[in-house]
Amino acid sequence: MIQKNKTEQRLSIKILKIFGIGLGIAAVSILAPQLPYVLLKVYIQQKLREPYSKNQMHNSLKYLRRKKFIAFEYKENKIKVILTKLGRQRLNKIAFEEIKIQPVKWDDRWRLLTFDIPEYKKGERQTFREKIKELGFFHFQRSVFIFPYLCEKEIDEMVKFLEIRPFVHLITCDRFVGDNSLLKKFKL
Repeated sequence: MIQKNKTEQRLSIKILKIFGIGLGIAAVSILAPQLPYVLLKVYIQQKLREPYSKNQMHNSLKYLRRKKFIAFEYKENKIKVILTKLGRQRLNKIAFEEIKIQPVKWDDRWRLLTFDIPEYKKGERQTFREKIKELGFFHFQRSVFIFPYLCEKEIDEMVKFLEIRPFVHLITCDRFVGDNSLLKKFKL
């Protein structure tokens, strides 16, 4: 079954994040085998504090289980929800996609981002280039991008996710002769 709408996709991501930060649940049921599943739905609804229908919850949990992002472990009438390795990878990808840089008051310093990512990491290089353009970096020269705001944390998250740390360098520098066009480009 394919997820039917964006609401269920967003719900699946939220549920995955709940399990990703370790808010798993273990439930016990001797009399009713479905009770742990019902308790799980109630638990998630309370954590999300948003009104999702039972059907949306059910579809999202089935989707996460079918994609092997979560697993249910049954032991002695207990059920435990586990975030799988695939689930952790999916969470990391979601975190990468959600990286944003909030502009703050400019500190009169430029961030020069240089990289020389080898050919065998061509896919990672392309993903990195697309993401930094999406974040608003200006293509200054070949494999050199420039940005006016603090971005060390975000760049660090990206290079860690893409496993390209040795090939990426972030340099902070003062204003330089000829940066007036950049001031206009970034509306500073």
